[in-house]
Amino acid sequence: MLQSQGFAKWLLARREAEGLTQQELAVRAGCKKAYISKLENTSRPVGQKPPAPTLEFLVKLARAFGAPVSEPLIALGYLKEDSQIHIEPHIMRMIHYYRELPEREQRLAEEIIKTLWRETSKFASAEIPKKKRA
Repeated sequence: MLQSQGFAKWLLARREAEGLTQQELAVRAGCKKAYISKLENTSRPVGQKPPAPTLEFLVKLARAFGAPVSEPLIALGYLKEDSQIHIEPHIMRMIHYYRELPEREQRLAEEIIKTLWRETSKFASAEIPKKKRA
């Protein structure tokens, strides 16, 4: 199963378990009903990519469900099942400030974050050289 299909199925099941319509969830998450519908849709024409929700939206979605942020991240395959994540207040403030930026500056901030993520991922996955014995 594609990760996007897993997310779509998770979103649909979670929404239905909460007894929410797509419109009600959209209001809670601060988006349009059409976006929720696209995210829940698992059938797409060949070659069409599913929408990629932003981290900001995933935070809003988790809040809309009263769930930890790790839940949608696990459904997307970004975290393992046993992962626990807690977003510190200073990170939430950064997300708030990000939303206030003009679109051009938001794109620049996203590129900076992506670059930092790639670089730290390379560093974290690099092998630590073993000390030679004397």
